Amino acid sequence: MKSILYTIGLVIMTHSISSTAQAAINFPTTDVVINPNGYIGGHFGNVVNYNEWVGSATAEAEMNNGVLETASTSPTFRGAAMVFDSSYFNVPGDYELTFDVTYHSSGPENTGNVNIWSGSGYNTTDSALIVDTQSGTLRTTGSAVSTELGSLLVQSTGNNQSIAFTYDGTSDVAFFFGATSGSAGHPEVNYANISVQAVPEPSTYALILGLTSVFFVARRRKRI
Repeated sequence: MKSILYTIGLVIMTHSISSTAQAAINFPTTDVVINPNGYIGGHFGNVVNYNEWVGSATAEAEMNNGVLETASTSPTFRGAAMVFDSSYFNVPGDYELTFDVTYHSSGPENTGNVNIWSGSGYNTTDSALIVDTQSGTLRTTGSAVSTELGSLLVQSTGNNQSIAFTYDGTSDVAFFFGATSGSAGHPEVNYANISVQAVPEPSTYALILGLTSVFFVARRRKRI
C-alpha cells in the first residue's frame, strides 16, 4: 500500500511540474515611479523596468502601506502599471490575475479599471511598447504589436476579484490598475494583494481523480 501511495504522489508531482505554468507572481509593494508614457524597447528614453510600478502622476498613483492607491483627475483612465517578461511565466498556459479592491469612492458612473495587455516585436531602434498609464493601454511604435488579454470594470470593493487570461509563452505582459471618471469628482480606487496564479490544466485534475480511484480500489482489495 505504501508503494502505491508513493507512486501516486510521484506521478502527480511530475505531471504538475511538467504541465503547469509557474505557480505564482506576487506583485511588489514598492513605490510607484512616475512615468506616464514610458517605453520598453526603442531609443526614446523614459525606460520602463520589469517588476517596477510606473504611474501617470503622483496624485493619481501611489503605494501606501502595501496598497496601490489610484485616482482619476480627468475624464479618462489614470493609474499605474506593472510589466513582466517571459521569465516570470516560464511557459505558455492559462493564468488568473487576482486582487482585492479595498476602497472605491464613487458611484457606478465612476469605475475602477484593470486591464491586461501583451506585447512583442520591439527592438532597440525604432520599435517600442508604450506603457500608457494615462489610458490603461499598451501602445506600440514601429513593428511592435500588442493585444489586450482581458479587462474588468470595478464598481465596488471586494476581495478575490479576478481576470483569466491566456499567455503565449514569449510576450511581455502589462497589467494596468486605475480609475476612470464618468462624472464630476475624482474617483479613487485602491488595490491590494495583487498576484498572478497559474491555472492547472484539466488533465491534472483528471489524473488526480484517476489515481485516487486506483488507490481506493487497491485498498478495498487488500481488505478483502
